[in-house]
Amino acid sequence: MKYKNIELLAPAGDRLSFIGAINAGANAVYISGKSFGARKFANNFTNEEIKEMVVYAHLRNVKVFVTINTLIFEDEIDALFVYADYLVLCHVDALIVQDLGLIEQFILRYPNTEIHASTQMNVFQTNQLKYLKDLGVSRVILARETSVDQIQQMTKEVSLDLEVFVHGALCVSYSGNCLFSAFNGGRSGNRGECAQPCRLKYELYKEDALVEAESYLLSTKDLMTINELKTVIDSGVLSLKIEGRMRKPEYVIATVRAYREAIDHIHDGTDFDIQLRITELLKVFNREYTKGYLLNENPYDINNDFRPNHQGVHVGTVVSFNNGKTSIKLEDTLNKGDGFRILGEADVGGRVDRILKNGQKVEVAYKGDIIEIDLPKRVAKGLEVRKTLDINLSDSIKPYFSENYNLIPLKGHLYIYCGETIKVSVATTFGISINIESDYIVPKAKNKIQTKDSLLNQFSKLGQTHYYLDEFLVESDELGFIPNSVINELRRDVIHALEKKVLKNSKGSISNTIT
Repeated sequence: MKYKNIELLAPAGDRLSFIGAINAGANAVYISGKSFGARKFANNFTNEEIKEMVVYAHLRNVKVFVTINTLIFEDEIDALFVYADYLVLCHVDALIVQDLGLIEQFILRYPNTEIHASTQMNVFQTNQLKYLKDLGVSRVILARETSVDQIQQMTKEVSLDLEVFVHGALCVSYSGNCLFSAFNGGRSGNRGECAQPCRLKYELYKEDALVEAESYLLSTKDLMTINELKTVIDSGVLSLKIEGRMRKPEYVIATVRAYREAIDHIHDGTDFDIQLRITELLKVFNREYTKGYLLNENPYDINNDFRPNHQGVHVGTVVSFNNGKTSIKLEDTLNKGDGFRILGEADVGGRVDRILKNGQKVEVAYKGDIIEIDLPKRVAKGLEVRKTLDINLSDSIKPYFSENYNLIPLKGHLYIYCGETIKVSVATTFGISINIESDYIVPKAKNKIQTKDSLLNQFSKLGQTHYYLDEFLVESDELGFIPNSVINELRRDVIHALEKKVLKNSKGSISNTIT
């Protein structure tokens, strides 16, 4: 049962990431508005977009959490509460908050909305959990330095929903409470403006002696726990969180898809091709991976001083360069349209526009092949070639961008009898049901009667809505006549009533209690 109830929580910095995360299998999505979020330079969402996304998610039984996780200045309080009130009345499922004073005020003001304590609160001990539980916090997002052993002990002593990061970028500073960017350029990470100076090159000195030449001394690898996800779940956490509101939608989708599959197979007790999914994760973003402090990684294996950005996967080695063409011996598949990077003192990269094999154009080349690609800049023999974009993987992800990728199945009945009003009952697979009765009284047909099949066909025309008819029965004496316009209006009424009920089932409310 515990594996069935595990929540997969996805990031979304824009609409495509939000839609893609849900289509790929996220149970919840966390986002930010245009203010008060710790990722100010993501696209983020306007107030109207947040409202729209909440409806889209709730129709699919997916939760929406909104970050209000920056430190708040005194002159922002009034605007903040106007914004938070709006979110609550939009029926967001939780607010993620860093500021302890703000948490207390939100708990008083929004009694029916969950308040989650942000990872920036540095919670890693039982006494902290007890304090926040007594305060009324619904969930704690643990500090990323907390190990599964600590979590196991904490869950024995305190009953409270716990959330942990299982994949994505790590901060070199404790729980992301970093002042480096603020001191180095006036852009505070605690105000959502981190300039990531940790991703730059530095020299290391001990007194006056150079210990390390210029390299990325502070740049961390990304976190990946998919290989040991069962261990993480067994520690007692409820929610598995993916980092990445600044990442591309393709990253969000590939990561959610991989972890969704892993969770489902853990629940079913079955094996799956985990290496295939790991390879995909390396292709969408790879600055090397670590299992992190969560799984007791050696601290020396958490940083990557070689490259701070996406490195892709090894695909081959440069054989020669001649007159604008680079010869490469492949050690993996390369497709026309793939992205590549050749590593050197100054990296060279781009998209593969043409592949020549034995002087002939090919669409794809394989391990062991020696090929030529067009490259105007000279590169040295022996340099490593990496694939930074896999066109086939990108194509497999594109369908997830569609808002109608996963339509919502409807079950129900349509009742049409001569001399009576039309009645329809509909239910979604998520337990939302409605009953609608039309004002139209069915007259007896003078000419051609309407069969059950023809009535069902007309009612099934759901067009660009989020639904399709799954198990739907028409009960009729097949003696009446109903204009298509009446069926169309009834269908619109059904969709409107379903969406209205989704929002009505939410519990967003505001209390005037503020201290």
